[in-house]
Amino acid sequence: MVSGQGVVLIAEGNVSLHQRPGLVHRPVRRLPEAELAIAWRADDHRSEVAEPVAALTDRGRRRRAG
Repeated sequence: MVSGQGVVLIAEGNVSLHQRPGLVHRPVRRLPEAELAIAWRADDHRSEVAEPVAALTDRGRRRRAG
């Protein structure tokens, strides 16, 4: 349910992933580029952690390229 009480900034490339009835997407012009930062425990090897980390780091790019 959309309550009309929120605002979120998402990357333009992710808009299509977040289409929902009642949600409106508006471009925000002249914003500087953003940097994504992630953190995780080095000893946590669960796939629920390892897969997103690989997708967001060079590990994911190297794996897809190979």
